[in-house]
Amino acid sequence: MEIVRKNISMNHICGRSQTQITLDDDFIVPDSKPDILKRIADCGEVIIEGMKAGDGRASVNGKMQFSLLYQADKTGGAPDCMEGSIDFGETVGMDGLSAGDTLKCTGGLKHKSYQRKKNKCVSDSIA
Repeated sequence: MEIVRKNISMNHICGRSQTQITLDDDFIVPDSKPDILKRIADCGEVIIEGMKAGDGRASVNGKMQFSLLYQADKTGGAPDCMEGSIDFGETVGMDGLSAGDTLKCTGGLKHKSYQRKKNKCVSDSIA
């Protein structure tokens, strides 16, 4: 007679939550780069670096990286590029969540805006 043992595990979704945050920061164009005359294009992505489940809440941290393609003020208006990132940390309330639970988190960009404050300073606002 042989005893056969099988481990059965089951995953289930205990809750979902969604939140939106706004990230604002000012970036100064390095002296090695030409001043900004006009924005041509921009792109960005959210990178989740860490998640932690707690009782009734989840902590998420990461960064939003962006690139800005712009027309330079000098050098005959040739295009140039500037890159940067904004760190974030957010706590999201979730009913039914317990410490040690497995989390899945995705992020995306809904709205990006750049304002030229001065030739060397860009205000970045992301939602």
